[in-house]
Amino acid sequence: MPDAVRLLASIFLLWAIIQTAGADETEARRLLVELVLSDDAGKAAILESLSEQGEPVIGEMAAAWRVGRVFRLAGPAGGEPTILVKSEARDYTDLLTGETIVPSGTPEIDRPSRSVKKILRRLVDIIELTSPDTGKRIAAAEKLGMSQNLEYLPELQRRVGRQSDPKVRSAF
Repeated sequence: MPDAVRLLASIFLLWAIIQTAGADETEARRLLVELVLSDDAGKAAILESLSEQGEPVIGEMAAAWRVGRVFRLAGPAGGEPTILVKSEARDYTDLLTGETIVPSGTPEIDRPSRSVKKILRRLVDIIELTSPDTGKRIAAAEKLGMSQNLEYLPELQRRVGRQSDPKVRSAF
């Protein structure tokens, strides 16, 4: 019987991990939509919150927005617009759901201001510091360190204490 209990506990743990991962991406997508829809004053706080998450969709969307691949599709009857990300293959993905869609209207490009573009560049640079993949965290820390840009030093110092892996801590 103890083997059956262990198996059941393992299955439950795996299920919990999968649910948490999905919840993290869902929250990241919600924040990204909020980021696009907010005014410039509200963007800084949202960007700071996003920089603490390691979801790959954050870096992908930030990079897409910087180069003009984020669009707004007017919502029904003046409701909230749908935020779309255009891929290299020219199809659109609903940012909130991650689903590929065919727009029912003509999406309008959403261009971030210069100040937001600068913050997005920084976000793209530091997002891998919070990746669940230790190899990516090490590579990101080394890349930022090699840049010798003092702007990244506080980020590395702030995050070094959170690293439990000695190799990752050393890279930071």
